[in-house]
Amino acid sequence: MRKRYGELQPGEPRLPRDPFLLCFGERAAESRHPPGSRFIRTLTVIALALLWTGTSFASDAESAARPGRLPTGVVPLHYDIHVEPDAAALTTRGTLSIDVVVERPSDTVVLNASDLQIDHVLADAGNPASVRLDASAQTATLKFAKPLSAGPHRLRLEYSGKIEQTASGLFAVDYPAEGGERRMLTTQFEVGDARRFVPLWDEPSAKATFTLEVVIPKGQSAYSNMPVASSAEANGKQVVRFATSPRMSSYLLHLTVGDLERISRTVAGVEIGVVTRRGAAEKGRFALDAAVEILPWYNDYFGTPYPLPKLDMIAVPGTSQFFGAMENWGAIMYFEQALLMDPRLSSESDRLNVYDAVAHEMAHQWFGNLVTMEWWDDLWLNEGYATWMAEKAATTLRPQWNVPLLTVKWPREYALRSDASDATHPVVQTVVSVDAASQAFDSIAYNKGSAVIRMLESSLGETGFRDGIRRYMRGYAYGNAVTDQLWSELATATNQPVIDIARDFTLQPGVPLVKAETGRCESGRTRVTLTQGRFETGTFSPVRLTWRIPVTLQAVDSKETASALLGKDGAPVSVEVGGCGPVVVNAGQTGYFRTQYADADLARIRGNFGQVAEVDRLGLLNDIAALSKAGRIPATSYLDLAAAVPTDSHPVILLQLTDEFAVIDRLMTGSAQQAAWRSYARDRLRPVFDRVGWLPGEGEIQAVSLLRESLIETLGRLEDPAVVAGARERFARAPTDATAMPAPIHDAVLEVVAKHADSATWEEIRARAKSAQDPTERQQLFTALGKPLDVALANRALDLALAPETPKVAAARIISNVAVDHPEQAFDFAVQHERAVLGQVEGSSKWAYIPSLAATSTDRALADKVETYAGRSVPADARESSRRVIASIKIRAGVKERQTPALESWLLQQTR
Repeated sequence: MRKRYGELQPGEPRLPRDPFLLCFGERAAESRHPPGSRFIRTLTVIALALLWTGTSFASDAESAARPGRLPTGVVPLHYDIHVEPDAAALTTRGTLSIDVVVERPSDTVVLNASDLQIDHVLADAGNPASVRLDASAQTATLKFAKPLSAGPHRLRLEYSGKIEQTASGLFAVDYPAEGGERRMLTTQFEVGDARRFVPLWDEPSAKATFTLEVVIPKGQSAYSNMPVASSAEANGKQVVRFATSPRMSSYLLHLTVGDLERISRTVAGVEIGVVTRRGAAEKGRFALDAAVEILPWYNDYFGTPYPLPKLDMIAVPGTSQFFGAMENWGAIMYFEQALLMDPRLSSESDRLNVYDAVAHEMAHQWFGNLVTMEWWDDLWLNEGYATWMAEKAATTLRPQWNVPLLTVKWPREYALRSDASDATHPVVQTVVSVDAASQAFDSIAYNKGSAVIRMLESSLGETGFRDGIRRYMRGYAYGNAVTDQLWSELATATNQPVIDIARDFTLQPGVPLVKAETGRCESGRTRVTLTQGRFETGTFSPVRLTWRIPVTLQAVDSKETASALLGKDGAPVSVEVGGCGPVVVNAGQTGYFRTQYADADLARIRGNFGQVAEVDRLGLLNDIAALSKAGRIPATSYLDLAAAVPTDSHPVILLQLTDEFAVIDRLMTGSAQQAAWRSYARDRLRPVFDRVGWLPGEGEIQAVSLLRESLIETLGRLEDPAVVAGARERFARAPTDATAMPAPIHDAVLEVVAKHADSATWEEIRARAKSAQDPTERQQLFTALGKPLDVALANRALDLALAPETPKVAAARIISNVAVDHPEQAFDFAVQHERAVLGQVEGSSKWAYIPSLAATSTDRALADKVETYAGRSVPADARESSRRVIASIKIRAGVKERQTPALESWLLQQTR
């Protein structure tokens, strides 16, 4: 799953346009199990079921020790689902056959069901059952008239349910189209929402095969995990039956129905398609080309070919507060902005995001789908690896993008910031329920997981690391695994002590801090002494943690690198480095830690900054900014180092300055010296913008386009009169001049105009939103209404979010946008209108959404409000997001208290 928020809180510097996912194919399934042979199939797969589940059944005592999970004793093998959605009435009805194996005689079967009505249940065509639904546990208990004997059985259920209007279960999305509004149906089942679509064992380890049949209106089309096996007319409708899926987890099942079109290409024997609303398919051409490029590379890297006959990427209008795409096997669902490139609206950062989303979700087809975590404790096995694989694929296949720099700029930095707070947790964490699992999709799982993998690959070597991944894929295909099984395969493949290092970084929370001090250079070599501690930005923990840390060092005047391994005992380590120039610790920035230099060493680095490798310059800027905020070094140390950055530096390095200056400006809110700060920052950034200009030049590299977007937004925030006026002028011309807001700057211009909107401009944005015929453009305009700095307009935006004219897909995002600059205003509004606001939010986000609105605040009193709200309204096992928000507010308050006086003093000195 590709997250859309959560790596950073609203308002932080980000990847532009919202934050960077052995063949049982159709023919194999048909050849093994011809029509009419399902009961025979059940008998033949019992042995496989015992093998697949590892330990197939547990005792009652073991079941009781699995809080938040279903009882053991019954194993599902195959589901045959027939469903009839009524899109207009937002209801469904269906029938279901489940082939199961029962371990020991029992008259009771418990499975998952949520917001479903189960009307009739039979076992083996003659043994009826009563049904007891437990809404809080999301279960259905089937009590049979006669006990089920040990062995195979077939359960048949008739049921009905509802179609949601937020992204949970089977849900409806309305969008504008020629001739009026259209409605598309699609599904989102991760973490535990397959149970809203059909009664089943909705846990990742309960893998089974699925055959899905759906009744749809004539003229529409349907897509699922597998190709269509048959399609026939019946009673004026179309009955579409899909081929049987491979053995997979329930959360990977998928269905989309609507007025759809598809473009496709075949590569490596797999048909890859992009499915969109009618008229939008060509916008998916870039994503299709990317997938065609990526799939053969993944086949080779994983050593296991993609196992399904097709791979569809399905674009859905709208948005989510929780995710941007979902890796359903063979039928990846994306919200449109994560998949489609609109020549009128999509910027270069959108292009980067689309490629990243495609690579991420395709990586899940192996890491997550072919091999799945046993339980949500090991979610990072899905998300951390998919994040890393997307970066690795782009590094290899698109070298011109300089992905290693972008990785240090965004995802690794997101991880280090999140992991340094009081609310951090280990990569591998205990998850006790579905509500708790929905809280686990955070920067620790995605970005720290990815960063640890990158560090391990660098330490173990690319070839050995890849061989370990291939062993893991072969050994656990179509099954489930836990983290230690991966470490074992890597250790076997490389014959290196990976397990200890890996466990240190995945079973302990927190960010290591490596302190470095250099001695004299003798005979062309410099001795460096390294010590370790823990880097924290909140309340310092009394618990001392240490790590086994692989460190790479390099002097700026030498091509030779040196390596060291800091020990678990925390003892200092000395290492000799070739060269007499300043020494960079974490050379190449593959290590997961912060670095703090002795004052004299940092001064030498600053004086020789132009000699430092680009990726290390970026890492140094990130580390110095973080150490300054944490109070470990003077608050102005970052500005001193930033002054050493030439204006002709690599665009990503300048992008770091641009984003950090915006952070400082937010910090200075309410200060008498904010105007002086803005003047200083404009003077520093304006020459950069003058050089890159409003529009791309011929042959411009991608990073320049990313820098331009950030410069426009940041200079707009800094009240640069020329940029604000230029953005307003372009917005005014846009209705009659297609060149006024071209795609590369469209979103940045809209951002500046919306931030500085007066009442007339706000109403103009509102009018354009209501008349927009493209779903993505309509959503962009509606959500922009939540961005004004003006408090009165922010209040109007909050009221508008709940008004009938606002599309349901935009409502929650409007409130979130208000929260960026008005966190208390947005939070108080949401609490006051809690029921209505949560009605705009999908189930997977409902416990996190309202607390998240407070995250950009520096007011400790608002942290207390969040704590009170969470204690009253959020279940105890779903408060992880609230804890993160409370920690974030307190960190921001502390940074403001520490840094503002020092920054004010520094600014006064600059003007003397």
